[in-house]
This record gives sequence, C-alpha cells and structure tokens, in this order.
Amino acid sequence: MSNKAGSISQQLRSFGVNAQSHRCGRERHQRRASWIIVRTAMLAATLSCCSGTFDGSSDSGADGSDGNGTVLPLAAVMESSETSLTLLTKAENRLRDECMEARGFEHVTPIHFDTRIFNLDQRYGNRTHDWAAENGYRPMNFASLIESIGLTDPGPVPSADYQKAMFGNSVLQADGSQAPDGTGCESMAATEIYGGPERRYSFDGWGDLLELDSTSYERTMASSTVVAAEAEWAKCMTSAGFDYSSPQEPMFEFPTPFDDPSALDTRPSDAEIKTAVADASCRDEGHLQEIYIEVESEVQRKLLDEHVAAVLAVEEQMSAAIERAKQVLDK
Repeated sequence: MSNKAGSISQQLRSFGVNAQSHRCGRERHQRRASWIIVRTAMLAATLSCCSGTFDGSSDSGADGSDGNGTVLPLAAVMESSETSLTLLTKAENRLRDECMEARGFEHVTPIHFDTRIFNLDQRYGNRTHDWAAENGYRPMNFASLIESIGLTDPGPVPSADYQKAMFGNSVLQADGSQAPDGTGCESMAATEIYGGPERRYSFDGWGDLLELDSTSYERTMASSTVVAAEAEWAKCMTSAGFDYSSPQEPMFEFPTPFDDPSALDTRPSDAEIKTAVADASCRDEGHLQEIYIEVESEVQRKLLDEHVAAVLAVEEQMSAAIERAKQVLDK
C-alpha cells in the first residue's frame, strides 16, 4: 500500500471508528479543549431530536458487529454488549432528567454521546451494492449522523441558566484547556453511572485499549493478507474502468458532506454512484470485509493477551457501571 493510501486510510478510519468522536475526542486533553464545542453540539442535538431521541437503538452493525453478529475481540471488551450500552444510556438519561427537573427545567433527553465506537461497516468502508447505487460513499447511518450532529433545524438556543444547569461551569486546566467543573447535570449523571464525567473515557485502562484499537487497525492494514486482498480489489476496479490502489482512495475522493444537512435530500453525483457500485461489487467478489475481520480479530486477540491488566480493569469498571445503571432503573 502506498504512503498516500495509508495516510488516507488513517484519516478515514479516525472518523469511521466513531462517527461522533469529534464531540469527545480520543484523548482526555483533546476532549477538554473542545468542551465548549461539545456543549454547543449537545444543545443542538437536544433540541433537534426530541421526537426521536437515541434510546440505545442503533443501525444494523452499529453495535460493533457486521450486521451478522460478528464482533471484534476489542469491541467485546470495550462495549460489553448492545443490551448493556442501552441500559447505561437509559439510566444516565433518567438521572440527567431528574437533575434538570430538580433545578426547575423541563428537559428533553438528548442523544447519548457515549455511543458505540466500533462499527465494522464504517471501520472498513463497507456498504451494500443497493446502498451504493442510491447513496454512493455515504455511510449507511448517514441520516442519523446528520441528525445527531444537530444540523437539522436545531431550534432556539436554551437560556444561559439552562446551559449552566445542564453543563455547569468551565474551568481552566493546568494544560490551558477548558473542562466542565462537574456541577452540571450532564457531568453528575455520567459520574454516578460511570464513576467519572467522561463516561467510559474515565475508566482506568481505557486509554490503553484505545491505543490497542489504533495499533490493531494499523497492523491489519499492513498485513500481507490484507495487502494481497486489496491488490485483488484494485485489479477488479481496473477491470471496471477505475484506477485506485486501495479501497480507501475513492472514499477520500468522494467525502461525505456531514456539514450540509441538505445532502439528505441530494443524490450523490453520477461519478460517485458508479464508483461506489463498482467498489461494492469488487469488495464482495474478493470477500474483502471478511478478510479484514478475520485478520484484525487475530491481531486483537494477541494484543489483548499482552495487555491483560488493562482488559481486566475496563471489564471490572464496565460491570460496576452496569450494576449502578440497573439500580437506577430499578428505583
């Protein structure tokens, strides 16, 4: 794989692993620095999604599977199960609502931002032939992503008092970044469930597992099996009249307009559609998705065996959070 293709792959993957990761970042200091932006996005989502809020349901494959139940080993550790994440979401939403009501505000539960970070279709750029024929390279949960970002008719901005009740105050950190002070209902609800205001990102060992996530992807893309499979994909695309060296290149050529809600009603260009259809066919012909999953699963099993302490720490904290969520919902 060329250096260009590798760079493109990393750019795409950084979005694909978590479509909403710009809200909370991959590292603690990045999340703090973007807190004001995060708060604005959450307010928009709160107002735009009151008729269809996220309650733990998801698009096919959004639980870290490929839609057929296949889950990467790391996802099984970091995400437990879709049922558990739904439970955590509902419990935190209840606590947040109760807190806001106690402070005198009618509150519509916003989309839950600690959503799944593993989606295999997004991770590897996979899409069905039928989807490609209508939507090109847009991800298969494109509409829900646009809505969750809060771009679709966000409505009026809540009052300053409401924002303070929800998010608290921002405080200056030693590194010069801003972070919530923990007095807002958002932080208080998350802390009661997860033990920290940054939800799973507050877990000891979580950062180590995020590093493993990046490492496993890089090793997968560099493996001889994947390189050979992508070379066959490139030959297939050449036969179809397209000149690409890796499956990541056309996705970079036709970026998804996430900042433009009008794209929900606009069909991609004919060039994008034709390329995406050929891409989907060539991926299917070479069983590319299956190869990605098989190779990365083996890579992750080895990495997890080498980092048992972080795995056990995250599993223990996840179990504790689930138990606290059950207690909240049983009241």
